[in-house]
Amino acid sequence: MAQADKAGLAQALRECALLMELAGENPFHCRAYDQAARILEGLEGQPTDWLAGDRLTQTKGIGKGMAEKVAEWTATGRLAQLEEYRSRIPAGLLELLAIPGLGPKKIKAVWDKLGIDSLAKLEAAVHSGEVAAL
Repeated sequence: MAQADKAGLAQALRECALLMELAGENPFHCRAYDQAARILEGLEGQPTDWLAGDRLTQTKGIGKGMAEKVAEWTATGRLAQLEEYRSRIPAGLLELLAIPGLGPKKIKAVWDKLGIDSLAKLEAAVHSGEVAAL
């Protein structure tokens, strides 16, 4: 089970935002998850405190949908949406993010156009000239 405190929640929201971006979701929705992570990290207390006092829905930048994600996290220690994206997006794509200058948009492009979903495939495509042609 994942860490059910605010740090774990923020990490889960950031990962969800990144995977959503790799999946080609609406950039506004991706940014909303990342922004919510920053806001929640700055709040006093833990997710259970926020839900008990109905403080969360009164926090600027946190809507009803995000409050429901916090409630899900608090109750289960997980986010079903994050798990769904983890099952759809190859884990190797996240490894590619460690490469300087290679962000989610470029990774999505090489995945969509060349089927590159790992460091080994990227290296092979670079040596063969496929990436340069792209």
